[in-house]
Amino acid sequence: MVAFDGAVRSSKTVAQIMLWVQFVAQCIKRNASGQLAIIGRTETSAINNIVKPMQEMFGTRYVVLNRGVGTVTIFGREVLLFGANNAEAVTKIQGLTLVGALLDEAANVPEAFFAMLRSRLSAAGARLFLTTNPEHPRHWLLGWLMRAQTWIKADGSVQAQQPGELVKVPGVEEPQPVLTDWFRVTFLLDDNAWLARHRPEFVAQLKASYPRGSVFYRRMIDSEWASADGQVYGNWDEHTMTVPERLLPNVERVFMAGLDYGTNHRTRAYLLGLVRVRYSRRTGLPVWQSTDDEPMTPPEPCLVILAEFAPGTDTVGHHASQFLDWLDQWSPLGRPTWIAVDPAAKTFRVELFDRGLDNVMRAHNSVVPGIQVVQSLLTAHKLVVVRERCPYLIDMLPGYQWDTKATDAGRTAPIKEGDDEADALRYTVYTSWSEWRDLIPLASVKDHDDTTAEDAA
Repeated sequence: MVAFDGAVRSSKTVAQIMLWVQFVAQCIKRNASGQLAIIGRTETSAINNIVKPMQEMFGTRYVVLNRGVGTVTIFGREVLLFGANNAEAVTKIQGLTLVGALLDEAANVPEAFFAMLRSRLSAAGARLFLTTNPEHPRHWLLGWLMRAQTWIKADGSVQAQQPGELVKVPGVEEPQPVLTDWFRVTFLLDDNAWLARHRPEFVAQLKASYPRGSVFYRRMIDSEWASADGQVYGNWDEHTMTVPERLLPNVERVFMAGLDYGTNHRTRAYLLGLVRVRYSRRTGLPVWQSTDDEPMTPPEPCLVILAEFAPGTDTVGHHASQFLDWLDQWSPLGRPTWIAVDPAAKTFRVELFDRGLDNVMRAHNSVVPGIQVVQSLLTAHKLVVVRERCPYLIDMLPGYQWDTKATDAGRTAPIKEGDDEADALRYTVYTSWSEWRDLIPLASVKDHDDTTAEDAA
């Protein structure tokens, strides 16, 4: 097994693709029995992260994506494509005899699927290749990586463990034996020599997109399997991340209203728009009131939280009426392109559909990736909040904390208490990503499978 873990954009996926293609060629040469598979969190992510880069490297003549069939043909050899984002994914590989598998985003697949995958790699000469970004230090995958016989660490040193040696791993009471066929390499961002040489400004932007010392910086830049503790948005600064209503520039677009609906908790919604603002060349901060002595950039796009919906307790019908009135009052260009509603709030989505709204969708509810996008925007000063219109959000964000009990249990999650404002903010920003990502690209964040409008009934 060959495992590459470490920082984002560190070339670990490209390096793994090269090894994988070489392995496929060897399977073709020796006419190896057993099937081959490429696996991602979803089939779409496997295509975006592995197949498309492979086509760019070797050409679509030799890497043929068979859309709708769930396969890709590599140099004439059929390779299965799978997504594994839940426990039921084990049924996709049950009964298979695999000779090779490339597992992308390995930390994001269920442990039960990983165990099943290892058991299916039973053909002669079978090999597993995987890539992953670091997660928390009690993650189940780290327990496997720590048992690798050979580990090339991020600093270039080599850890060699002896066959038969026992290793203490997180979450397991008894020490576990070294895995003699496992080889692990940990990558740093600076290991990507091409980026460092040809696009140093991109590397600087990437490092600057995470607050230094934050859990995301430690994982995605320093390649640490780090715990999440303290403030979720530890870089939140009301002075620099809000704009007075009187200084708000003209709104060019209104992308989305995102709503966290509550029957046993508060209901909150936020309206996301786009403005253009000049940035100080000295500080990198947005300049809402220009001065003659401040060197500034030309106007650049910036996302803005235009307004906050904070109703009291009421019926679904009354909340829907209040919500639509709120949109009409605060959306300066008419109603937004999309309305994203809490995935659990089916009754509220149905109510909006019954009122003739055809632009309602389930909000994208990937918590940690959503937080990562919001934090990256805040760090880059590409997301601001209208100060007077969002008092509950501004009051809540400094106290939004990572859940240490979740960390102890091997998960990364914020505290699920009084988080209505944070959830609604994340729904609004993350679900609308496909609408604004070309205007405000984030170097630090991988693409996700876009959420689209769906039948809420």
